[in-house]
Amino acid sequence: MTAREIMTTPVITAGPDATLAEISELMLAHRISGIPIADSDGRLVGIVTESDMLEEDKRRQLLPRVTIFGMVPAHQGPVEDALLKVRTFRAREVMTEKIFTVEPDTPVSEVAGLLVRERINRVPVVEGGKVIGIISRADLIRALHQSGSL
Repeated sequence: MTAREIMTTPVITAGPDATLAEISELMLAHRISGIPIADSDGRLVGIVTESDMLEEDKRRQLLPRVTIFGMVPAHQGPVEDALLKVRTFRAREVMTEKIFTVEPDTPVSEVAGLLVRERINRVPVVEGGKVIGIISRADLIRALHQSGSL
């Protein structure tokens, strides 16, 4: 079995200038946790995941840190301001550029090994530098189950 046989298509992608608000809307609408970032020619240039978005807040320390019971009042102005600022960040500012990829003819066993070894949740399938599919851990488990391997 190969990557082509289990990959999800079409792939939901965004451009480098997409805002985090736009990316989060795509993630929520399609129930996915990562979006490949492709340039205008469809070439993969990065990926934005939920973790990237959370790490950006942590890195920039945008949200005020409140120590009393770890709670922030909903009406607190600085929090609202910080959330609005995060929404306007662009994919190119937070995306992971070191991307693991596989080709369509990569054996599923190699895809599984990559996901486990690199501790990643998804891997884009590329052909000629362009994203043609994506394989998540769920796709892999589904394929193993359907083949009777699980």
